[in-house]
Amino acid sequence: KHDKLLPHLTAIDLSYNRFFGRRNGIELLLAALVEGRLQPLEELNFTRCHLRDRDVELLAAHFTGALASLRKLNLSNNTITGFGVATFFKMAQDRRALPRLRELTFNSVNVGHTTWQEVATLLATNKHVLPSIRSLECVGAHYEINSAIVARWKEQEFVA
Repeated sequence: KHDKLLPHLTAIDLSYNRFFGRRNGIELLLAALVEGRLQPLEELNFTRCHLRDRDVELLAAHFTGALASLRKLNLSNNTITGFGVATFFKMAQDRRALPRLRELTFNSVNVGHTTWQEVATLLATNKHVLPSIRSLECVGAHYEINSAIVARWKEQEFVA
């Protein structure tokens, strides 16, 4: 077993790191988490890291394991397309995926309105997808996404 690197570290901000997405940065970070060399993280910021759909797939594969403790994730200003966003939410449908995630940001990614409508429908109809989400920011789709989240809150108030 490895000693923990930075044992009190729970948030990593890699924003504006243009080399991270180009040089196996996601794989190295995930390996450190899987191998137990880093504490489970609560916050990750990948703004402008040149991430692609492949990187989102790598992250999504760890939603039920190494990344399950995340409370805040920012994937803004990357070259992520509708395929990457669809992959993210497909993997998020696992009941064990990202159970604590409260804030997700996907601003300025290359995704059309139809994809965000599908995400809003998924959030409104499947309570197991991102069950703790309170803020999902994605420029161009605020109304649909926020309406889905508000509908979920209202339902929880009446069920409780």
